Amino acid sequence: MSTAVRLKSPVPPPLPVKPVRRSRRRQQGQKMLVGLLAVLAFVWVIPLAFILINSFKGKFYISDSPFALPTTGTFAGLDNYATGLASRASPAPWAGRCSSPWAPSSSSCS
Repeated sequence: MSTAVRLKSPVPPPLPVKPVRRSRRRQQGQKMLVGLLAVLAFVWVIPLAFILINSFKGKFYISDSPFALPTTGTFAGLDNYATGLASRASPAPWAGRCSSPWAPSSSSCS
């Protein structure tokens, strides 16, 4: 004869979850922090967008209207990037072991 043993289920039922109540003062502080971080992100992104937009303009059109988007007359395409890459006199600063600004001046690089 076999006797059946009833085991309890290995996973207990989930407990009811109560919503977290935060004070109004803490909620206001979090909203102010999010607002401040949004403003800082905006201030950080605008100069990068400004540089990117002006990189597609011709040299003389940047000072004419720096905040305007490139038009067909002012658009330089990728010529600015090609000119910049072609005019580099030396390879990238990280290419050689002696070109590091942190290399000691008394190193064996000459």
